[in-house]
Amino acid sequence: MLLALSITGCSSNNTWTEALEQKIAALEKENAELKEDLAKNAGGQKANADDKTKEEAVTEEVPPAKAPGADNKIIEVNKAKEIADFTDLTIKGAKFATKIEPPKPNSFYSYYEVKDASNTYFDVVIKVKSLLTVGKSADDFVSVKVMYDDKYEYNAFSVIEKDGGGDFTYTNITRIEPLKAGTLHFLAEVPAEVAKDKKPIKVIISCNGEEYTYTYR
Repeated sequence: MLLALSITGCSSNNTWTEALEQKIAALEKENAELKEDLAKNAGGQKANADDKTKEEAVTEEVPPAKAPGADNKIIEVNKAKEIADFTDLTIKGAKFATKIEPPKPNSFYSYYEVKDASNTYFDVVIKVKSLLTVGKSADDFVSVKVMYDDKYEYNAFSVIEKDGGGDFTYTNITRIEPLKAGTLHFLAEVPAEVAKDKKPIKVIISCNGEEYTYTYR
């Protein structure tokens, strides 16, 4: 009887031990699976971070997009720019000179000459055709300023050709009638060094509330 009890006690202890070992094995397996999942998640996060970094790098390399309509604000030589129901503008050319004369001088004509020997004129020639239904003063169509080296600004005054280019007269006393055209000269007095170096020169043309750009160099 005592032997039987002793055997029963041993059997019970063995069963408890086996159950404990099974629980430990299950916990160890669960722990291993958790570690594996954590390792996978960490790898995925690193890959996502790497992908994000690559995307940011690519984004930084993309040049900024042009503003809508930016190309429409550019004016080129001898290419008419229509400002609807207002005017057609055509830049005929630009040049530096200390003395500006009409292209086909009459026997008597007006001219413009700088008084300061350290300066010169920058002459921008623009043909203006009126698309209005009534006449308008020539100096009300366009105004011009010259931008040198992207930071120095020079205002220009205007004169208009008359007698087929034989003389100049003032724009503020000359009207351009509907569908008629006039050739205007915009003269900006600038330092002589502006004509000699190779730094950029842009002509900013204001017309009917908008600005247009002609790049001289």
